[in-house]
Amino acid sequence: MTNDLMPADACLVAQRLACATCPTSVVVLAVRDAGVRLTCCGTPMQQGTPITCSAVAPSAPRGSRMRAGHEYADSNSGLTLRCIREGSGRVAADGRPVVPRFRAARVLPRPERWR
Repeated sequence: MTNDLMPADACLVAQRLACATCPTSVVVLAVRDAGVRLTCCGTPMQQGTPITCSAVAPSAPRGSRMRAGHEYADSNSGLTLRCIREGSGRVAADGRPVVPRFRAARVLPRPERWR
């Protein structure tokens, strides 16, 4: 889907992006500034192709910087990413490295039968 008002390299929610030089892949969870430019290994990230369910996930490269399942954020652009495939590269938003986003642990209510 294209929009004449939106640049071709705009960052959109639910967009899957992949690095051109390493296996790092991310999904955009939230973004305030759609004009943010994402790079990995110093090169612009590209629109990723869907990964088939039967595809074997490669083992994490030694010294991986992005960890699968972890969320990363950039406070200046309001960007939140989830890493879906680990790689040795580091994702940056407009030249600023994204940082791991940690959520506070929640206390879950105990079921009635355990009281």
